[in-house]
Amino acid sequence: MKLAILPLGMTSPKWQKPAESLRMGLASHLQEGAFEIVELRRVDAAVKSIGWAPGTELTSSQELQLAQILGADALLQGTVIDWGRSYALVESWVKAALELELIDANTGKVLWTEQKRNTRQAGLTKGPTGYAAIATAPIMGLTPSHLTRVTLELTRTMAQDIVTSPEVQAYVNHATQSASATH
Repeated sequence: MKLAILPLGMTSPKWQKPAESLRMGLASHLQEGAFEIVELRRVDAAVKSIGWAPGTELTSSQELQLAQILGADALLQGTVIDWGRSYALVESWVKAALELELIDANTGKVLWTEQKRNTRQAGLTKGPTGYAAIATAPIMGLTPSHLTRVTLELTRTMAQDIVTSPEVQAYVNHATQSASATH
């Protein structure tokens, strides 16, 4: 089963780099599943060749075109709906949220869809002790490593949700049985 992971759309133009990072995380985590992941550069070139813009709906003819160009059985598309850091004097948050859907490239049928958020919080409500901790915990919670961890965990759990979904497993099993029956 070949899977093409399309460039992610985003609800804010400033999330271009996070969208790329989330997409690479998904590709990395999905390598271990039932799918053969189409190289992201090949997907990008195919997307460009058909004139599709990430974040817009794929038409059924565009889905078919991409499937034919890439030899893909399924397409994964989605949108970054939240990402970043927030700070409020005694508390901070890092957050990432994605909305994804897996599409049968030949029929256009949505096989799986999910919206998921991951956050990490630091500061007063997390229970630091002492005056120094109250002042520094929210700032320490904003470090890039915390945002990286939130992002990696989000892509890992979403990839796991895809491959363990009963609908996706049935789709993969059916496609595998059909392929082996024709050989």
